[in-house]
Amino acid sequence: MDKKWEEMTREQRQEVRFERWLSGDGLDFKSPAAKSEYQKRITRLKDAIQLKKTPDRVPIFPFGTFFMPQLGGLDPKGSMYDVDKLTGAMMKYLTEFDPDYWSSAIIIINGPALEKLDYKLYKWYQCIEAEYMKAEDYDTLIDDPTDFWLRTYIPRIIPGLQGLQDIPSLMSVIELPCIWPLLFTLGLPHVQEALANLMEAGRLGHAWATSGPVKLPLRTKKPRRWGMCNLSAELPKHPMMSLPTP
Repeated sequence: MDKKWEEMTREQRQEVRFERWLSGDGLDFKSPAAKSEYQKRITRLKDAIQLKKTPDRVPIFPFGTFFMPQLGGLDPKGSMYDVDKLTGAMMKYLTEFDPDYWSSAIIIINGPALEKLDYKLYKWYQCIEAEYMKAEDYDTLIDDPTDFWLRTYIPRIIPGLQGLQDIPSLMSVIELPCIWPLLFTLGLPHVQEALANLMEAGRLGHAWATSGPVKLPLRTKKPRRWGMCNLSAELPKHPMMSLPTP
């Protein structure tokens, strides 16, 4: 009888994952050659990770951030505002370079969403050096990291969320009588403004993600796995990705 997932070792779980990816179950391959190329790229990745066999060559998984948009004639700022041009640039990159695996443009953040938050840590794509965390902050960080990020650090780097610094510690929800300070402060105008900014930035970011870059060029459901296994699963649907790499 097969082992349950929770009973497997990490090596066994990894093997099960690779078996599923290699099988191609549920995928509509364009041709036997597409399926063969799909399996070859997964095997190449598997061999490189497990080091039990020598892969046929080093797997190629580029992570170029703004190189791909620049290939399509976009500068970094422009790529954060025009999803259609960004999409075209990414497809141009895939066609010309044909990488083994692909990471989407998710790290190219939606410009209007950052503007809504008044995000200060970066200006478009350049980090703005400043002392965002002070020596006296370490005790607070160690004592309660979540509280520090929520009520100190985030308001410090995102002026549009400064209202969060005035909400009480979330530890107040531990007892019913202690909840009233949280409810009271959530109703304060500047706190409500911060929450509204957060919601609007989330709306813009979600629209950006679902309209282009996150699904570029391949659709995914698990954002932490872009580029390798999900790309391999989508490979047969994109003939340009099914060509052997020279």
